[in-house]
Amino acid sequence: MSTQNQEPNNNKPINGATSDANNSNSQSKIKWLFIAIPLAIIFFLILTDSPPLTWHTDYEQAMELAKEQDKTVLILFTIPEANQGKLMVRACESDSVIGIIKENFVPIICNGRKYKKLVKEYNITSMPTIVLKWPNDEKDFRVKTFRADRLAKRLQDFLNEFPRPVKRVTN
Repeated sequence: MSTQNQEPNNNKPINGATSDANNSNSQSKIKWLFIAIPLAIIFFLILTDSPPLTWHTDYEQAMELAKEQDKTVLILFTIPEANQGKLMVRACESDSVIGIIKENFVPIICNGRKYKKLVKEYNITSMPTIVLKWPNDEKDFRVKTFRADRLAKRLQDFLNEFPRPVKRVTN
C-alpha cells in the first residue's frame, strides 16, 4: 500500500484546528481584560477620589449656613464660561486646597453677570476674584491666584490673620 492513498487519521487534530482553539481562548482572555481593567480603575477612583467641593450658588442661604457652622465664606466671583474662572475652581478643588476649604469655609460661587449687586457691594474690579470673610464681619481678604500651592498659603494666611470674630452676646 502506498502512503499517498492513505486517508488522514481523524483522531489527530489538524494543525489549523489547534491554533483556532488557542486563538479563541486568547480572544476570550482579551475580552475579559477589557472588562476587568476598566472596572478595577473605576473601583480605585471611587476609593481614592475625594468628592469635589459643594459650591453654593445662593448667596443668602450660604451666608446663613456659614453662621450656623461658624465658618468663613469663600466667595468666588467669576463668569462661568471664562477660562480663568475654571482655572480658579480647579485650584480650589486641588488636593492641597480642598481639605482646607471643606474644614474652614463655606464656598460660594457667584456669577458676576447674575449677581451685579454683590459685585458692586464687594467692589470687584476683575474676575475671577476670591473674597474671604466672616459672615458678620466688615473686613474681607482678597485672593487672586490660579496656583493651588499659593491659594493654600493664602487661605492659611487668612485663617491666621483674621481669627474668628468674638460673638457678641445681646441681652
